[in-house]
Amino acid sequence: MQEQDNNLFSDLSIDESAKKNIAGIASWAMIIVIVAVIGYVIEVISLFTAGSSPVDQSEGFGAYLRVGSEGAGSKIFAIVIGVVLNYFLYRFAVLAKKGLATNGMDDVSDSFRNLKIYFAIYSILVIIVSLLILLAIVAVL
Repeated sequence: MQEQDNNLFSDLSIDESAKKNIAGIASWAMIIVIVAVIGYVIEVISLFTAGSSPVDQSEGFGAYLRVGSEGAGSKIFAIVIGVVLNYFLYRFAVLAKKGLATNGMDDVSDSFRNLKIYFAIYSILVIIVSLLILLAIVAVL
């Protein structure tokens, strides 16, 4: 039973239309990873080049109601989480393209396993952030 779970697509064949669609998805996943990495590099550069700015009132909202943080620790934490997430998306793109090029169903299966991990981690993070926002709203009331 465990062997069946590890080889999701071992008994399946993929037609040309499915190959084209999976290749398109893998290409877009790679574009997302490249754009995200560029964003992380820009953020790291801004960590080292940005000076400290005073926090003041803005349109009646105090600093505690603004979205975001000026702390380097929170930016580094967000970058690390983003890199981990995008690693699984990158593995999906690479393995899917490799599997489609060589008709290796093991690679295609591994690519979708990485995509599953990506969405699982992303879903857990969305749930945690949503709960924290809900908790903050309840605490303000």
